[in-house]
Amino acid sequence: MAIRGADRGCRFARSALFGLCLLLGSPGCGDGDQDTEAEATAPVAMAGIRTVDAAGAAVVAPYAELPMLGAIRLDGTESHDPLEPARGYAHLEFDWRILSTPMGSLSELEFTGADGAGGAATPLFLPDVAGPYRFQLTVTNPDVGLTSEPAEVELFAQALTDLEIDLYWATVGTDVDIHLLGPGGDYWTDGDCFFANPNPNWGNPGDGADDPTLVADDDSGGTRINPGNERIELQRPPWGQYHVVVVFHSDHHTGYSVVPWIEVSVAGEELAGRVEAPGALVEGDAWVVAEIDWPDMDVRVLDELTTHEDLGGPPTNQ
Repeated sequence: MAIRGADRGCRFARSALFGLCLLLGSPGCGDGDQDTEAEATAPVAMAGIRTVDAAGAAVVAPYAELPMLGAIRLDGTESHDPLEPARGYAHLEFDWRILSTPMGSLSELEFTGADGAGGAATPLFLPDVAGPYRFQLTVTNPDVGLTSEPAEVELFAQALTDLEIDLYWATVGTDVDIHLLGPGGDYWTDGDCFFANPNPNWGNPGDGADDPTLVADDDSGGTRINPGNERIELQRPPWGQYHVVVVFHSDHHTGYSVVPWIEVSVAGEELAGRVEAPGALVEGDAWVVAEIDWPDMDVRVLDELTTHEDLGGPPTNQ
């Protein structure tokens, strides 16, 4: 009986102490109150992908489907401490992680930009394989040593429709050819996509998406209203450097010269404006137009004039 009485006394004392704590509003009463306070003062991670809506306004959303047209910007600048909202996010420490990627991806986060957090709040990411990517962000308030619950972001990188390289010229009765030299490829070899090699195998065997195709081959020219056109398409270019070359194949005994031009686009969006030859070409002339770095999609105009034979072609086009 003495033991039971002592137990009742202890329980009464604890109840009284708890009631006093509630009355006084003491923050140190009970472990449960300490947990609640810790949760209340932890910062909040807010993460998304920065895009632009149809009206041109910036949008940050936790999910986005975007074509593989370059780097995307992750955005954690809405992260904050709910007890000190005026401080914003600059005092927080950011921890971004890649949770999952499509098979074969080697892309990593790149921390650049003056976002008030040393670039950590808004890293760049360049998807290198089509498919889903998942990212996670946690933020820590170093002043109190508390870390947020994780926030997740998902990107679905859409495969590019294709890399398109169009050749145009406005001289009737002439035959001008486009050549696309793949990474490490040489002129007039299997590394060159052109009329005699219209669909070379440059990538994985059996995967046509990484092989170029000459889809338009014009040998009679045109006018300014309806110019002659040749086009090479490549849906999923292997990484590396490409060279675009234009050759005046034949004037069909007309004696005409030509001034061709090139347009390069990805998924219907021009990478560079119209690139016109620096001068008129005569039969047998070659124009080394540009080099294209992939996946950076950097187009550098070279504008080098030479000849078909000097590039290593046979004495006459066959």
